[in-house]
Amino acid sequence: MATMVPFVLWPRACWTLLVCCLLTPGVQGQEFLLRVEPQNPVLSAGGSLFVNCSTDCPSSEKIALETSLSKELVASGKGWAAFNLSNVTGNSRILCSVYCNGSQITGSSNITVYRLPERVELAPLPPWQRVGQNFTLRCQVEGGSPRTSLTVVLLRWEEELSRQPAVEEPAEVTATVLASRDDHGAPFSCRTELDMQPQGLGLFVNTSAPRQLRTFGERRGFRRWVTS
Repeated sequence: MATMVPFVLWPRACWTLLVCCLLTPGVQGQEFLLRVEPQNPVLSAGGSLFVNCSTDCPSSEKIALETSLSKELVASGKGWAAFNLSNVTGNSRILCSVYCNGSQITGSSNITVYRLPERVELAPLPPWQRVGQNFTLRCQVEGGSPRTSLTVVLLRWEEELSRQPAVEEPAEVTATVLASRDDHGAPFSCRTELDMQPQGLGLFVNTSAPRQLRTFGERRGFRRWVTS
């Protein structure tokens, strides 16, 4: 047996209220978007950025850009405005806003700033290192961001001995190395790699000045001094 669904005759006032509720986003202009370009840009510290805000709303008013950065209105027209941001030194969120049909609509974009380390230095090595014993490589890194993309590599010649993330500020990365006779005269260094390739940029590399190791040790039952 089919189930009978009763038909409810809503009062005219209720239908009016329902239609108004359904049309509220449109009436308030929310069917129109406010675009902010570029979206989520990445730039080097201290750089400048050209930002364009635009909407298709036919009755839009003046577009505003809200930011803590230094800004300048470059040009504007019906439904659009272009701004120049200068001396961008840190991550920031910018917000464009405009009134459309009496209602405010907004759009945003997040700026990510990268910077290279200010200092990459390998600590001095022991004046003389005995063959067969361990010594410590210690690299100090100041600056560099974003830290989530910064890696420190300790090297002997071009051989990687250790690869670690740069965490603290300043960052200090260490590695324990067993000295061998072949290490006499070998250059040791540390290198930072700021990987911005996922953001469409490159791999930025900074390398410390090398430090040369001098070793001494024993071989075949007699003391063998290795000197430069």
